[in-house]
Amino acid sequence: MSPEPGRGFPDDADRAAIIGELGRNFLVEAAAGTGKTTSLVDRVVALLGSGETTIDHVAAVTFTIKAAAELGERFQVALENERRNEPDPVRRARLEAALEDREKGFIGTIHAFCARLIRERPVEAGVDPGFEELDELENLVVRGEAWKTWTDRVFLERSPILGTLAEIALPISSLRQTYELHDDNRYVVDAPSPPVEQPDLSAARTAVCEFLDRALPHVPDPALPGGRDRLQEKLLAAAHLRTLDGPAVTVRLLSQLESRSNATLKTWRDRGMAKMLAEEYDELRTGVVAPALTRWWEYVYPIAIEAVGPALAEFDRLRAHRGKLNFQDLLIRARDLLRG
Repeated sequence: MSPEPGRGFPDDADRAAIIGELGRNFLVEAAAGTGKTTSLVDRVVALLGSGETTIDHVAAVTFTIKAAAELGERFQVALENERRNEPDPVRRARLEAALEDREKGFIGTIHAFCARLIRERPVEAGVDPGFEELDELENLVVRGEAWKTWTDRVFLERSPILGTLAEIALPISSLRQTYELHDDNRYVVDAPSPPVEQPDLSAARTAVCEFLDRALPHVPDPALPGGRDRLQEKLLAAAHLRTLDGPAVTVRLLSQLESRSNATLKTWRDRGMAKMLAEEYDELRTGVVAPALTRWWEYVYPIAIEAVGPALAEFDRLRAHRGKLNFQDLLIRARDLLRG
């Protein structure tokens, strides 16, 4: 934002209110580079100079280490400049006191702020008083270790979950992403996930098999010099799966035809038929396959969420045993501490 010639900024009244109305709370929304940090610094300095607060009651919280460092530096410079230029001896004394006790205030990231709160009351927060913080890379390493520990145990103990996952065509390795996403969003309250009745996929399977009966005779065998296009590859893979039976196989069969695949005409003997089959394939994919798989994954979702619960518990156990807190732990523990 640029000032209007001869008139200043259009929001000058708002900027003045931020610095002048110190007994009022403000929520400021503005684009990058419009002066939010400057207004924040000026407001804190004004609060200290006016006697409305003291430095030990100041907390300026941001989200990145870089932003926190910049904010701290700008606050220090603004405080020194205001002290130097302040003619009122009372206000100047307040500013000098703030500079002398600068370390008693807090300017930093939200995670550092939460860590500070927890270190002041570790017992009430339910953590090891000597806890250490995990940085992002360390957290990923420990999370991976917990996943491996859990999956090894599942196979060694021949957990019933293996049979359940096999029945729903979900290899245990595919749960890794579910595990990580669930952990990344621990702060989201889980909505109840009532069991969903297993959908009947027989009609979708029949439609796919009928399409294969029409399409496969037109797939060149052997392949033409141009090779096979993606549509031919999908049809041949599906042809093998349709000879097998069971819900898990049906899901794999439908999944083969889930993504878009245009025909490369030079790889077909009858180009007109290739175009027609490609159009029919797309209609089948969007009208039959996609809705059927959506119903299936709605059925699988609560099973997958429940399955990764023990892996998440293992991750929690590892951190607690080692006296480690990750960034989410800091936020959640501080929240719970303040609530209590």
